[in-house]
Amino acid sequence: MSDFLSKFSGDKYDKLLADDQKNKEKKVSQSDDLTASPSKKIPSREELPKEAEYTEPANQLKTDSTSEEELSSDSVEVISSQDLANSEDSSKGREQTRSRRDDFHEEVEIDPSYQKKKKRRIILSIGAGVLAVIILFFTYYQMTHVTLPNFVGKPVSEVREWGNQNKVEINLTQEYSIKYDANVIISQKTKAGKKIAKGSPLSLVSSLGADPEEVLELPKFEDMSYSQAMKWVEENKAENLKVTQEFNDTIAKGKFIKLDIANSVPASEYTRGNKATLTYSRGKEVLEANITVPDFKDKPKSEVETWAKSNSIEVTYIEKASANLAAGLVMGQSVAANEKVAKKSKMDITISAGKGVTVPDFSQISMSQASSVSGLNVIVRQVYGDKAYGQLLSQSQAAGVELTEKDDLNVEVVYSAGTPYIRDLTGKNEGELQEYFYQEFRSKGAEIYFTSYYVNSDQPKGTVVKQSAKETWLPLNYTVEMGISNGAWYTGTPIPAPSPDKDSSETDDYDN
Repeated sequence: MSDFLSKFSGDKYDKLLADDQKNKEKKVSQSDDLTASPSKKIPSREELPKEAEYTEPANQLKTDSTSEEELSSDSVEVISSQDLANSEDSSKGREQTRSRRDDFHEEVEIDPSYQKKKKRRIILSIGAGVLAVIILFFTYYQMTHVTLPNFVGKPVSEVREWGNQNKVEINLTQEYSIKYDANVIISQKTKAGKKIAKGSPLSLVSSLGADPEEVLELPKFEDMSYSQAMKWVEENKAENLKVTQEFNDTIAKGKFIKLDIANSVPASEYTRGNKATLTYSRGKEVLEANITVPDFKDKPKSEVETWAKSNSIEVTYIEKASANLAAGLVMGQSVAANEKVAKKSKMDITISAGKGVTVPDFSQISMSQASSVSGLNVIVRQVYGDKAYGQLLSQSQAAGVELTEKDDLNVEVVYSAGTPYIRDLTGKNEGELQEYFYQEFRSKGAEIYFTSYYVNSDQPKGTVVKQSAKETWLPLNYTVEMGISNGAWYTGTPIPAPSPDKDSSETDDYDN
């Protein structure tokens, strides 16, 4: 390629043009000689018609020059008739060949700016090659690298999804942060916008949220409004401190009511991990009387309870005996049916307790008749008192009270046993005294006791031989002295009890 182009440079190119011109002239001359008759001289170039002139392209100059050298330029040979005929045929063939060549070739023109165009083509070719290399490198770089976004403030799930799509390994470290919520990126080691290779690791720091063990200095909530308290909780990430509101008839709306910290943790030691409730007032609740009261008569109690619960009505249930309604049905209501009431209103509902028994006045019933009252389990007791024997002292259920099946039907009735009276206990055994004093006196409310002492006696041992008070009335508080035989003079034969003046000496004194 370079050898061919060197022919068109400098003086060689000018010489090549001159040789080309000469070859054209020779070629035309020889063609005319071949077509002329044998007896005539071959005409000169000027005598030839213009149609016989033609030009050859520059790239065939060498071939034409070589063929012309084979012809003799000094003499023209005489051609025979046969040769002339052959020459004419050959000339016709050449003319046909020349016309075909003219169809495929154009006349060569000299371009003075050829060298500049050539250099420009070379420069453009080199530039195109360099550009192709750059484009190839850029394409490869783009395919193997990815632009790093700004992940600060983005959730970890979004970062991992991006890493999976772009084949980037995500390395996360975690730390507490009050600025960012949990599982949110805090910072990234590589700056956003930078290209990183696919498959390379990317180090990021994510948030664990606010430190739950950090001690928070609680403000004076009593000096803050509800909205200010909510703002403080949000700014300090105190998620376990719940701010609530409730209606209050005395504290204005938005004002502080109370602060309750679980497990009695002091306010000075409160951390984010401690649970607490901060309560503010909604103000006084204004209730509209827009609830219609149904007619509950003869309806079951359960229906009233359901209605009261759904409408926040306070109901007081009063049970009453009824001879007509079964137990559990409504007998009456304090608020008439179809009246309007508001939430938290109060009303009374009377519920049937079934058939009842009226407690009688036992002061009008004798002690012997009291236990036979129908429908009641009457327990009759006697107690010593200031009242005369047989008079009523008390009854456990007041007269006129109506008791039902749900009530305790046991009624205790206490009658007076009068004044305590002690009989002669001489001859009784010492072991009988305890039962006697309890059953006769203390079980009936009299605080009467006895003491015993031993004496020499011909009575069997343990026999009562002396008594400080007998066959007489006693006060409600009294102690009787009892003399007990020690059997010192006992011979085995029962002897009537001696009179008091015949008793000898007292030996021992015992309290019982």
